[in-house]
Formats: sequence, structure tokens, C-alpha cells
Amino acid sequence: MNRLVYPLISLIVIVVVIAMVMSQSLMVVQRLARATAVSGQVVVHRPGGSGFEPLPENALVAAGAVVQTGPQGAATLNWVDGTRLVVGPDTSMTVLRCQVNRDSSETSLFRLSAGKLLVRVRKILAGQSKFEISTPTATAGVRGTIFTVQVDAAGQTQVAVLEGKVNLEAGGQGLEVTPGYEAVAGSGSAQVRPLSAAARSSLTASPAALGPYVTLDQPRAGATVAPGRLEVSGQGEPGARLTLNGQAVIPGFRGRFRSAVQVPSGALTFTLRLLATDERNYQTEIARDLTVSAIASNAPAR
Repeated sequence: MNRLVYPLISLIVIVVVIAMVMSQSLMVVQRLARATAVSGQVVVHRPGGSGFEPLPENALVAAGAVVQTGPQGAATLNWVDGTRLVVGPDTSMTVLRCQVNRDSSETSLFRLSAGKLLVRVRKILAGQSKFEISTPTATAGVRGTIFTVQVDAAGQTQVAVLEGKVNLEAGGQGLEVTPGYEAVAGSGSAQVRPLSAAARSSLTASPAALGPYVTLDQPRAGATVAPGRLEVSGQGEPGARLTLNGQAVIPGFRGRFRSAVQVPSGALTFTLRLLATDERNYQTEIARDLTVSAIASNAPAR
């Protein structure tokens, strides 16, 4: 009898332990970024990969990935909640961790080894949530803001703030960088000063990088459609107001939406305009020119 009981108890314990581990891991949700606006030389080293490979448009980037750009390279990493990193030329950055924790807090950790990032954190992080970018000489922590982080050729870290505030830890100092100011941190010191003209220009040079995340999935670019009802689908970041050719669109779960517009008869082309506006009144617009044909089907592509 004992010969049967002890193995059975051991099996039950193993099953319980495995169930507990799985339940805990399932409660930590890994967040993926979508790469857009990829141009020039951009490569990625994925977790478990054997080396760097080209980063294609619309590819997903997970925690553990290293993204590198060449002298003319650039890419934008978009998370569905509106968080965005614009990776500039000659940049090497690592997504260390990006997850929703068991207590609903969020942890987003990045490492910038060289180059420049423009960062947009849309929402004010609460509770135990953490968003940090570490460099060789500093760590920048934020709750919700728009700022740039740069590691120059000398290894100095420069942080310039457009909105919100950045808490900078450098050289044993804790500094608060507010809108209109920048911080420069070396190996043993850090200082805050008013934004230079160059830093201010770099923060505002790309309005598209500041606006809300939005995609237009159907119809695809270059599609041919017929006059009449045209189904349109896509996704916007939570909290963004969406309009499609001037008409309000109500998004559903995770910002997904499906709507329709009327394509006029007799036209040769038709332009779709999807406009997303966030609570800061930054905007992102997708304009898509379509060819109109009386024999085309308006059913979304499968």
C-alpha cells in the first residue's frame, strides 16, 4: 500500500507546484512593440537568436531584443497603450523588460548604449509601475512625458524634456528635469540647464512621433474598391478620439474598430483619412488613396 501512496503523493505535489508556477507566469503579461517607419539600416537581435537580422516593417519586438541602426537608419517601436520609442541613427538599444505585472502595475526597462531615443509615454504611470531608460552614466525614470535621451560619442548622457518630468539618477545625484530643460550627465557629475535651440528643435522636429498610435488595416494601401459601402478596420491607442473621413469612430476592445464609409460612384479615386487625437491634442493622420472600380469587391481581404 505504501508503495502506491508515496509515489501518488509525490505526483500530486509535482502537479500542484507546476500549476502554481504556471498560474503565476500567466498573470505576468509580456508586452510587444510593433516596428514602424523603418528606414535605412536597422537590425535586431532577438532573444535566443544566433545573430542580428534586418528588422522589417510591422515586425514585433519583445523583451530581450537588441535594436541597432546605421548612420541613416531609424525605426519607431509602438506599444498599444501609446508608449513609443523613436530610435535614431547610429543607435544601439535593448528592451530589457516590458510587462504588465500581477498587481496590474507595469514595468518597462530599456538600455541605451549609444545614440538617441525620442520617448513618448502617454499615460501617467501609477502605483508600483516603472519606466526607466538606463545609459552608461545615468538612469532616467518617468511617470508620463515626452523627452529625448542621447548618449554622445564621449559617453555623456543628455536628457531633454518637452512635457512632464524626468527623474535622473547620475553620479550619485538625483535630479528632476522639467519641461524646457535638459540635463547633461558625465561619469561623475550632472547638471540641469535650459534647453538649447538644437535640443528643442529635435523634440519638435517630428510631430508624427508625438501623436497617438493608430493603424489602418483594411483596406490596404493600393487597394481597388467599388462604389458604395466600404468596410474599414484598424486600431487606435486607448483613449484616443478617432474620426474616419470626418465621422466619429467608436473603438472597442484594445482600441480595435470596424466602421464603414461610402465610396461615391463616378469617381476614379477615393481618399480615406483616419485621424487620431489624444488627450494632449497631438494628432496622427493616415491618408490612403484608393482606386475606384465598378467591378471591384469591397469585402475586406482575408
